[in-house]
Amino acid sequence: MKISWNRVVRISLLIRDEEGKVLESTEEEGEGGRHSLLYLHGTGFLLPAVEEALEGREAGDEIDLVLEPGRAFGYRDETMKRRVSPALFAESEIPLQIGETVMLDDEEGVEGVAPDDREGREWVVQEIGADYIILDGNNPWAGKTLSIRVRVLEVRAPGGRELWMGRAMTEEEMARAGAVSPGRRADGEGGAVVCGPGCEWC
Repeated sequence: MKISWNRVVRISLLIRDEEGKVLESTEEEGEGGRHSLLYLHGTGFLLPAVEEALEGREAGDEIDLVLEPGRAFGYRDETMKRRVSPALFAESEIPLQIGETVMLDDEEGVEGVAPDDREGREWVVQEIGADYIILDGNNPWAGKTLSIRVRVLEVRAPGGRELWMGRAMTEEEMARAGAVSPGRRADGEGGAVVCGPGCEWC
């Protein structure tokens, strides 16, 4: 089966920067690590350039990409830095650390942070002073040229729940949801997942 829109795809992923430093890898199992990545193709889970390169590929295929910032996570924008008061995080029980990622709430009147910047954006703590904190709204990989190696491990048809939820589901998730088996009908033939009694989605 070839990769196309709404196919469930399992891949192995290795991402390096210009200096060869590993930024992310599913190939090295560690604390909280994983050996593969499962996604629903065409939903924007991966970078557009990566999804485009995977289109039409099959299990067993391997691709190597080099993406400049414009096709990866963009170029750094120094206007995306904000100087805020430590009082903004006064209620936090754990002191902020440089490099930590934070989310700003939607309270009005936060000095130095425009309303559009307060909702849904992740900020990286770049500097901590006695009476200020510098936040950086750039993606940590912004400005980097990325070398990406992708191995296609599995391609299958999606289940009904996966289509309804707009994401791929593991076998364990399928089992908990009451499905017979990912990508299999009750008669054992390939096809959409058959849900158990009382299915709320399919």
